[in-house]
Amino acid sequence: MKDESIQVSWTTNLLPKVSPNTGAIVVQAFEPVYLKPEMGNSLWKFATADGQTIAESTIHLMTKYTSREAKLQLAKKSFVTYLTRLLDIQTSAEDLMHKIAS
Repeated sequence: MKDESIQVSWTTNLLPKVSPNTGAIVVQAFEPVYLKPEMGNSLWKFATADGQTIAESTIHLMTKYTSREAKLQLAKKSFVTYLTRLLDIQTSAEDLMHKIAS
């Protein structure tokens, strides 16, 4: 299960990548950036679609996510949604185990 990531930005500071389809080296014009909730020393991180962390100084935030409060609320909402899904899965698994045991 993946966390709830919301696209908040894009970056143009990209390194060349190898295309998974052709094996050719490609340089993208831009790449979406997502805000992902964190449980470490930060409340969120910015990451590309493949999960690589990216520095905030290299991205162009969408207008509605420029304030710290907006990013904090988004991270909180994403994390709560993720935990809710995790608890639902755990409850379903426990119910299934009880059915199997009885």
